[in-house]
Amino acid sequence: MVNYRRDHTEFRAWMEEALPAVWPESERAQAEWADLRELVEETDMGVFVPIVLPLYSDRGRPARDPGDIVRTALVMEALGEASFDSLAHRLIREPVLAVLCGFQPGETPGASTLRDFYRRLYRGVIRSFRIGTRSRRQRLKLKPGEKLPPRHKGIVGRGVRACLAALQRKDKPSSPDPIHDRLLASAVQKSADLGLLGRPDALKLSHDGSGLRTGANAYGTKICACEDRCSCGRRFSDPDGQFGWDSREHHPFFGYTIAGLTVGGRHDLPMTLGLYDAKRPEGVILAREVVKFHRLYEDLRISHLILDGAYDDLEIYRLLNALDITPVVKPRDPKHLRKPGPLTTPHGISWNAKGQPVCRQGLPMTRHGRAGRGRPRWRCPLADGCLHPCGLAKSLLVVNDRHNPRLNGDAPFGSRAWEDLYPLRTANERVFAEIKDHTGLKHCRHRRRFLWLGRLLFAALLRHAKAWLKHPTAAPSPT
Repeated sequence: MVNYRRDHTEFRAWMEEALPAVWPESERAQAEWADLRELVEETDMGVFVPIVLPLYSDRGRPARDPGDIVRTALVMEALGEASFDSLAHRLIREPVLAVLCGFQPGETPGASTLRDFYRRLYRGVIRSFRIGTRSRRQRLKLKPGEKLPPRHKGIVGRGVRACLAALQRKDKPSSPDPIHDRLLASAVQKSADLGLLGRPDALKLSHDGSGLRTGANAYGTKICACEDRCSCGRRFSDPDGQFGWDSREHHPFFGYTIAGLTVGGRHDLPMTLGLYDAKRPEGVILAREVVKFHRLYEDLRISHLILDGAYDDLEIYRLLNALDITPVVKPRDPKHLRKPGPLTTPHGISWNAKGQPVCRQGLPMTRHGRAGRGRPRWRCPLADGCLHPCGLAKSLLVVNDRHNPRLNGDAPFGSRAWEDLYPLRTANERVFAEIKDHTGLKHCRHRRRFLWLGRLLFAALLRHAKAWLKHPTAAPSPT
């Protein structure tokens, strides 16, 4: 049962009465709380409370105000607290923090109350531990920046076909955490109303993944009485954690993969966010996130999707073309975009990293129109003054790219449109860097999926809330 629910106007009026009694006198201490005070004053919890309210029962002991709990979760990410216990102790020791979260000093919630709220948001199965055998890390020899290859051949194609079929079944949820998706969608909708996303009918989004290390032991704990090394079952405190590969640090890790769609620009804002198994291929994750986007936002449309070389798969192109999305993808090996043909090999024509033909003198050929759709024409840059002319010096080279999706479309690889759009891909990296480094998530030792998912959700909501503060019309009028 919900004890009492007040709107944002009532909360601001209450805070203005309770804050002077606990507000510090020194200017230095006031400056430390100024940003947090502005955040809680201008962020209306009424955007999120209607989604959280049905999770509470009408019976039993009266619960805390859901608006105050949501506000506390946002404050936890803003302060960069790594654990619920440390936040609960700060609420007891610091009356200013208690009032900013919406509680009377001395009547603050405990750590178990905050964990229970995160458990309410998660609609999946929660397991305490897992009994299994000791898993071994794969001894891989990958190049710096190279992604973990899929374990099963054709898994990306099967994932794409399943996601395209899922779009036809709108009665089923796209993920086991619909509450998290709805909360993030409510923040995205407000950002769209404020004009922070750009054109809603032509969004330019990027997608990427990042490794998230869990606080559990990757090899489990022995529960048998064997003295020597054995193959008996072990107890794993994080039942959902798996081994994955961090391409940035070039090292394996035990935990999860966070991924999502992000809109770049002045405000890098997450549109979708998900927590996946560390071994799941990124192409399958992308397909699920795209389906989630189409189900959450019926009024928004993706015009371009910017991806790195890990998504250079023909099945990904097929998925995006089916949804009328222009792919802006960096090929895994640009030098092999075009293969030498029978007409170019005798003349020593090769291809550089930008997809341009290069003559045997090492000079890139220049673009000279096209012979038809998907058939660009190239000419020698020194057609009239080459000292060692080849057979193509006085003629044009026609390349057939009609069936190559990487070199077709509105933004083919190497074109001016591709060069202008591809830098937006780093929006995902900036979002994940702030979520992991500036919100305390990197130092968390959680061992449950629902805790990680809740922390990721409120870190994303905090980024939207900060963007609302920077918008001139985002803040409500003072009461």
